[in-house]
Amino acid sequence: MKTTHIKIVPYFIAVVFLFIGVFIGCDTDSTQPGTTGTLRLYIADAPGEIDEVNLEITSVQVHRPGPGGWITINDETRTFDLIEYSNGAMALLGEAELEAGKYTQIRLMLGQNNNVVVNGEAHSLFVPSGYQTGYKLVRQFNIEPDYTYELLIDFDVHRSVHLADGQYILKPTTRVEPLALTGAIEGYVSPADADAVVSAIDAGPDTVVTSAYPDETGYFKMIALPPGSYNVSVEAEGYQDVLVEDIEVTAGHTADVGTVELVESE
Repeated sequence: MKTTHIKIVPYFIAVVFLFIGVFIGCDTDSTQPGTTGTLRLYIADAPGEIDEVNLEITSVQVHRPGPGGWITINDETRTFDLIEYSNGAMALLGEAELEAGKYTQIRLMLGQNNNVVVNGEAHSLFVPSGYQTGYKLVRQFNIEPDYTYELLIDFDVHRSVHLADGQYILKPTTRVEPLALTGAIEGYVSPADADAVVSAIDAGPDTVVTSAYPDETGYFKMIALPPGSYNVSVEAEGYQDVLVEDIEVTAGHTADVGTVELVESE
C-alpha cells in the first residue's frame, strides 16, 4: 500500500475524562486524617473487531508489601462490556481510602460468566485461572496522604482475545497508567464509514502503544498516553495508509490532530 506522510504541529485542548458511574464497595477502616489517601481505579478498552467482550469481575484488590497484603477495594460482582469503554470512555472499578505508602500490584478476580459476541453470536470466553488466582497486574504506585490517585487499566481486546480450536480465550494484554501523568490524542477520520484502525505509535522505540476504532461520526480518542512524541497511523482496507507524524503529548492535555482524510487506493 502507498503511505501518505503528514507532518503537523498540533494544538492542544484540555482533556476531559468521562467517568462511567458504577456502584462502589470497599473494606478499609477509617483512620486518622493525614495518614490515608484515595485510590480510584478505572478500566477502558482499545477495541478489536468484536461486538462485545463481557467480563465478570467479582473482586478488585491491591497489594501492599508486608503485613498489609491484599486489600479489597470492591467486592461487588459486576459485568463489564469492555467494548463500551473506548474512545475516551472509562468505567470505575472501585474506590477506597488506603493507608499511605507503596503498593505493588492490582488483582482482578474474575467469575465464570464471561463471553464474547462476534457477528451477533455469543460465545463463552475462557479465562485461565481468572476465578482461582485472579489476573494480576504488576504496577507500583504510591498513595500520598490526603491525595486522590487515579489509575487506568487499558485492555487491548484485539491482542487479548484469541480463538483456538473453536474456543475463545482471554489472555489479557493491558497497560496501567496514572491519569494525572498522561495525555491523549483525538481526531476524526473521513470517510467515517471506512472501518479504519487508528494507532498511537511511540516515536522513540517505534512501538504501538494503543489503538482506537473511530465511532460512527469518525471520531477517535486514545487516552492515558505517557508524555512524549507519537506518530498516528490510520489504516483502512481500500484506502492508502496515512501517518500523521510528531504529535506531542503532554500530561493533562489532549492533542487534536484534526480530520485525517483518507484517499482510496489505486
